[in-house]
Amino acid sequence: MAYLWQAGGEYMTEDGETATIDTPEMRQSLQFMYDHLWTHETMPMEIMEKGHAPMDMFRAGQVAIVGQVSDSEGLTFDRDFPEMEGQWAFAVPAQGPVNRSSYSGAGYWGVLHGTQLVDECVSYIEFLSRDENMQEITEYIGRVSPNKKVMASPYWSDRPWKVAIVETLEHAHTSQHPSPAWGKLTATEPGAVLYDMYYEALIQQQPFDEVLARAQARAQEEMDKIEI
Repeated sequence: MAYLWQAGGEYMTEDGETATIDTPEMRQSLQFMYDHLWTHETMPMEIMEKGHAPMDMFRAGQVAIVGQVSDSEGLTFDRDFPEMEGQWAFAVPAQGPVNRSSYSGAGYWGVLHGTQLVDECVSYIEFLSRDENMQEITEYIGRVSPNKKVMASPYWSDRPWKVAIVETLEHAHTSQHPSPAWGKLTATEPGAVLYDMYYEALIQQQPFDEVLARAQARAQEEMDKIEI
């Protein structure tokens, strides 16, 4: 996802009504990935196959760099792989043609539709949202917090990988998009619009023009099915 953002492109317009996949920026990002696979051979051909596990390969010494990882990987290394201390590091995303960008999730707490326990759910969310509890949550799961006080705490500055994550947040691009079709477009499996586009262009080496025109039409069709 982030390669297109680094090239200055977006997958759709801000109002969520128009797909913007067949663009020069998308061609540029596709070419970047294509060259890594076929010209420089710095990416494994299995990169889009089910079961491909780049972090396992990294820990086994089979790859040197993983393009993007979860913010919780640092805690996983600290807690489960202490023998690798000094053999790994986090870095802020590289500068692309236009900017830096990282793929940032947008999880949230909410009340399940149809529940009869609305007040109880809201009370529990209020409890979880307290500063001290948000601090405990972030330290247990090793993931960043939407709570600014938590992110300014000593916990997020006592290790180099944490400092890198905090800096990376300055370049975060939310995974959420204005169209409710976004989740369907980005599912990581055959049949999803963007998965098929990347697979056809990068692995099957189909012509970019054909692949992008097809993906543009498919994405627009999915977006048009939903009233915003």
